[in-house]
Amino acid sequence: MTISVDYDGSRPLLSFVVPVYNSQSTIGRCLDSIISQMGESYEIICVDDGSTDGTPAILDTYSEQYGSISVIRVDNNGPSAARTRGIHSTTGRYIAFVDSDDYYAAEQLERIVEELRDNEGHAVYVFGYLERDKPGKVTRKCQPSGSTEGAMLLAEFLDIYSRPENISLMNYLFNKVYRADIAKSVDFDFSVSLGEDALYNYKCYASCGDVFVSRTAAYVYENYSASSLSRGKGLDYVWRAYRTILEAIKPLLTGRGLGERFWSLQRSYAISALHEYMRKRDSTGQDRRAAKEILTYMCAEGRSWPLDGVGAFDALLMRCVRMGGVPLGLLLCEAKRLLRR
Repeated sequence: MTISVDYDGSRPLLSFVVPVYNSQSTIGRCLDSIISQMGESYEIICVDDGSTDGTPAILDTYSEQYGSISVIRVDNNGPSAARTRGIHSTTGRYIAFVDSDDYYAAEQLERIVEELRDNEGHAVYVFGYLERDKPGKVTRKCQPSGSTEGAMLLAEFLDIYSRPENISLMNYLFNKVYRADIAKSVDFDFSVSLGEDALYNYKCYASCGDVFVSRTAAYVYENYSASSLSRGKGLDYVWRAYRTILEAIKPLLTGRGLGERFWSLQRSYAISALHEYMRKRDSTGQDRRAAKEILTYMCAEGRSWPLDGVGAFDALLMRCVRMGGVPLGLLLCEAKRLLRR
């Protein structure tokens, strides 16, 4: 459902919330990518999360030069607390979250703004992104398929984007624009150290009737950055985070009469976690135990999971688990992992 928004010009169109911690080498690029493309009707709220390097001085320089930039300083409590502080300091009609290590690709933020102006009133806007795991090298372009652009009802959106290959488009904060009333009505869960972004998004989805989807890949995600939270985490840690997300999602979807979509999300998170394992060149005993735990979960929960909407390998994996349980599923995962080495 779309709603009327304030068109009188008294509020910025778009507020950017940027949590910042020890980002002296990247924050300038991040801010420049916004300033150079926005023109008028925007604000940037930088929340300095207790930086101890040269970041505060850089932020002061930008805020003195640009009236659209405000700096809030807080004690170090993590990005979710910083984002929460930033959200409630915004005045824009829409809100976007930007990580200080990342930036918007040239001319692509302009396209997002054009689409936003042409299609105002939706609760959440989802667009594509570029991912780099090495400096200067784009390793993945993640964007909606060509047949799924525009406004779609929440049930349709979940049907398409709960598939394993699309799940990241649903989960991340950085590839979205939120209507301000929706963004401010939902809280981040500070008790969750990995997956809090996804939980926030699902709360937003549960509060809205439709989602607007764009193929524009505007955001550049620097996944090699030292601050990328999931880097270096073991598979057991990632799987615990996914289980936390699933436990939180179930009542949200059931409450909206979308309980069947939960099966697809269970499937996607389990398969995504196993793909994390299969991408590992050198797995540990702990990783192998976590893979067995995921496969055990699939044995217990996966009988109702749909086989359609996944790739050929993932469908084969699900069939193997149903037929041969954990041993056969693990054998297939190990074979795939060794072939990737």
